[in-house]
Parts: sequence; structure tokens; C-alpha cells
Amino acid sequence: MTAAHLPWGQPVDRLGLTLLHFLRQATVISMFYAVLRLLLGTRCNPNLRYLLACSAMAGMMVAPMFTFAVLSPVESTKATGPTAQVPIVPGLAGVGTRLALPVVTSIKATRESTLTWVVSLWFAGSLALSLRLIGGWFSAERTSSAHVRAAPVEWRRVFTRLSCRMGVLRPIRLMVSVQVHAPTVIGWIRASCICAANREKRTEASFAHRGQLHRP
Repeated sequence: MTAAHLPWGQPVDRLGLTLLHFLRQATVISMFYAVLRLLLGTRCNPNLRYLLACSAMAGMMVAPMFTFAVLSPVESTKATGPTAQVPIVPGLAGVGTRLALPVVTSIKATRESTLTWVVSLWFAGSLALSLRLIGGWFSAERTSSAHVRAAPVEWRRVFTRLSCRMGVLRPIRLMVSVQVHAPTVIGWIRASCICAANREKRTEASFAHRGQLHRP
């Protein structure tokens, strides 16, 4: 029985073992991050908390790639190949080999089948989450471009003043839409803050109140 291979020639069990190792690695990274967050407390600088979270995610991204690189094909198929060591009882060498080889072959086939399922489920999950992410991106783009209008001038003045007070130097468009029910920020390079059109009076009162509080 030959092992299944990936499109670029690597055996599936190598990727399957990498994914199984990543479960342990991700758990350790998550626990380490949780302990550091607990030690830092809620009064820690938000930038430091953000940097810590990004470092944890970067570690989770690098860990499987490093594991796949260092996990050699020989190691990934060790003790399950046709040359696996079978214990031989003196005087019963032929009998022991005939009895053990079917067991070794069965274990190898079960292992390959299990790792193939692990890789298949991982690929299906990754594809589903990627499609969900793309759908969310299209939905956000549609929300920020359809059925929106510019916010009143007084709102934009207060919003600009609040942004300067908070140290937000990047320009952010302030829009009004009937498709949102609460203030929503969409985008990163061209960010937009969209307010609910059916709550204009409440939003206007909130902007006026905050504008008075932060007026220099």
C-alpha cells in the first residue's frame, strides 16, 4: 500500500503530523498568552496588549511551517514502513515474522487513513473559513458603499475634533446608513465610521455631548 501524496510531492502523513503537533503548540502558545495577559492586568498599555496578541498569532503562524520543515519524511514514516522492526522470538523467527507483519501493515494502513482524514478535514475547514471571510469582505464593502450618505457637517466637525483629541491622525469618513443599527467601523486603509440612520437624534445628542466635553 502506497502512502497518499500532496500535489507538490510530499506525503500526506507529514502534513497530518504537522497539524497534530500544531494542536499542542497552539495550546501552549495560548496558555502562555493568557498567563501574560493575567499578569499584566487591565491597566496595562493597550499597545502592549495588542503587540502581545499579535506576537501570539505570529507564533501560531510560524510554528506549523517550522514543524513541517524540520519533520523529515523519514521521521514521519518511521516505525511504520516495510522495514519496521518486528520482535523475533529465537526458534520461532519465521512464525513471528508471519504473525507480526499483518499487524504492522494494519497499523500502517490505519495511521495513513487517519492522517489523510485529518488533512482532509483541515483543508475543508480552511476552505469554509476562507469563503466566509471573502463573503464578509464583500458584505462590508457593500455596506460601506450602498445606501449611505455623508453625515451632517456638525457631526463631522465634532468627529474630527474627537479624533484629534484621541490621536487618530488618519482621515476617517463619517457616514450614515440604514443598513446598520449601531456605529460601525469598516476598512483599514480607507476607514469609514457608519452611524445608524434610524437613530439620528440619539447620535446627534451624543456627538453634541461629547463635543462639549472635549471642547478645548
